[in-house]
Amino acid sequence: MRRPKYSKWEKARDKHEFVEPRQITEIEDRVGATPQRRLQWALDFAKRDLNSLTVGDWANLRREVVAFDGWVIPHDQVKSKRVLKQLRDDTRRVPTWPPGQVPLPTEEEVRQIQEALRIVVETLLRDGEASIGINASFVILRDPRGQRVYFSRVPRAPSWGGLTLANLLGAFAHLVRECRDETCRAWFVASRANKWYCRTRCQSRATTRKFRRSKVGPRKPGNWAPKRRQ
Repeated sequence: MRRPKYSKWEKARDKHEFVEPRQITEIEDRVGATPQRRLQWALDFAKRDLNSLTVGDWANLRREVVAFDGWVIPHDQVKSKRVLKQLRDDTRRVPTWPPGQVPLPTEEEVRQIQEALRIVVETLLRDGEASIGINASFVILRDPRGQRVYFSRVPRAPSWGGLTLANLLGAFAHLVRECRDETCRAWFVASRANKWYCRTRCQSRATTRKFRRSKVGPRKPGNWAPKRRQ
């Protein structure tokens, strides 16, 4: 069977690299096999220092962005056992249809995607609400043998992954937090409503810092430098 002609992808061949679907499936676990873990991947990506990435890191990240975008879970089905099982199964099985290759975002597009994602999360944490623009073309393919149909999106930067992110935030926005440890400030998906630190170590560090400050007490005006003995 010949590879289908994806018009939007074909036009972008001058700047996009195409890879086999197997390369995307092989790194699905890095993005996460549950909705919460996939959202956590997006939060980590939003704060990642892209200037420190090696050539290998860039190759992996571009594939991870595609993997994140490829599995849209409706926000009202994130707890469905059927959907979760299908997600776990699909992230471990190489697709056999449709034939063809998958386009990867360029490094510049990855930077645009990260910036758009970062703004969404910052706005959500600051204002309690955020909007996500979706810019994509949709591809519908019929199996020539009449057995199935394939429906997919061809996103454009910076909205690559926007539909996936919108559904994940629709389910877990109330649990997206910024770690209260002043030396951390990482974004994370809380496992419960009253969790405010991303790790136990951060909570312990913040508790210790608060205890030490309470012992010292407020300083009075004046020169606190110890006097030297004559």
